[in-house]
Amino acid sequence: QFDLTRALCAAHSRGVLVRVLTDHDQLEAAAGCQVEQLLRDGIQVRCGAPSLYMHHKFVLIDKKTIATGSLNWTRAGIYRNHENVIISTDIPIVQPFSEEFEKLWYKYTP
Repeated sequence: QFDLTRALCAAHSRGVLVRVLTDHDQLEAAAGCQVEQLLRDGIQVRCGAPSLYMHHKFVLIDKKTIATGSLNWTRAGIYRNHENVIISTDIPIVQPFSEEFEKLWYKYTP
């Protein structure tokens, strides 16, 4: 069984820059969410204000690949829910997601 948290932590331990944006509610240990483990392993995690809901659902890899869709990146989303994900390396599709991620990353600077 694939463990996304373990994969992110392993990548981080190999020196890969791993950054996670989520909504504030995920710090409240929502079922299936592993934000606390990411933080313990030294992965940078930033959250929006408690009054805001982060509804983006995408993974950006090296600013060259985007995975986006309805998938909630939780165990339930991966193993139990009916979800969809589209993966693209088409730069005109990837670029707006990269820009949005960077905008939000700096907006939510701790």
